[in-house]
Amino acid sequence: MPTLGTIVVALLVGGTIGNWMINQTYNEWEKQTVTEKAYEYAQSVSKPVLDFGCGPNPRGDFNVDIVPRKAKNFIKIQSFQKPRLPFPNKYFGAALCYHVIEHTEDPQHCMHELDRVADRIYIITPNPLFLTTWLHGGHKWIFFQNVYFRNPLHLTYPELNDNPLLYPEGL
Repeated sequence: MPTLGTIVVALLVGGTIGNWMINQTYNEWEKQTVTEKAYEYAQSVSKPVLDFGCGPNPRGDFNVDIVPRKAKNFIKIQSFQKPRLPFPNKYFGAALCYHVIEHTEDPQHCMHELDRVADRIYIITPNPLFLTTWLHGGHKWIFFQNVYFRNPLHLTYPELNDNPLLYPEGL
């Protein structure tokens, strides 16, 4: 017969896995919807789309990340911390920034740099209603609509940080 502790742990683990699955499904739907809107706008002004922090699924006409990716018009940058992108002002119609800005030390700097190179910026951050958003070791910031604040769990456990193993080379 399971103990109360076993039941509680099973509920927490099961709830977290279920939470993660819902979160992943929602994230992909949200990225697809926002990407369509970004391309619609960029095409209306005859400019390309930048994917800042493209990850293994690049969506832009130009793609930027901190690890090498197999993507068209790919540019590797050293860090997302204080980027200076190698593009002229307002070169892009739209810039995509999906699940990147919460990892930076200075989100404001990233937003200003994206604003410099693009007419419009489309930012998606992890949903603060999901526990995984708070527990991810690399999430330095929590975003809620137009407000953001330091993730208190990241401040409490500063040894938590992005692990390079999360970003396989050459994807």
